[in-house]
Amino acid sequence: MKSFSFYLLVAVSFFMASCGSSKNATTQSSTQTNTDINAEEMADKQTAQMVERLNLTPEQETTISAVNLRYAQEMKTIAQQGRSISTMKNMRAMNQRKTAEMEVLLSEEQFVEYEKMVEEMKAELRSRRRG
Repeated sequence: MKSFSFYLLVAVSFFMASCGSSKNATTQSSTQTNTDINAEEMADKQTAQMVERLNLTPEQETTISAVNLRYAQEMKTIAQQGRSISTMKNMRAMNQRKTAEMEVLLSEEQFVEYEKMVEEMKAELRSRRRG
């Protein structure tokens, strides 16, 4: 269960990269983690998905692109530390910081949709893990 929680936390942190990827990328082996993916690619895919789904303004896109890159790089660094309680705590704290930052950058309506995106990805990951 701890292993599942770790992978879920990593995957949710990079949820947008998976959303923006092809079907083949979403059927990766459960033994492969998202730490193999380039942080810049992940941030770019996440930003593109957010632009499309949240109707970001050009100013928001620029700012959020930088935020996504910063957190993708941080997540990759944390994920490379291995599976441990401390790593999971660091990931949770990082996700909370990112969510708080997104709440400031997005309108109320956009933020509600952003939270829906996160929840949808969590549900998708859980169903893949069970199936």
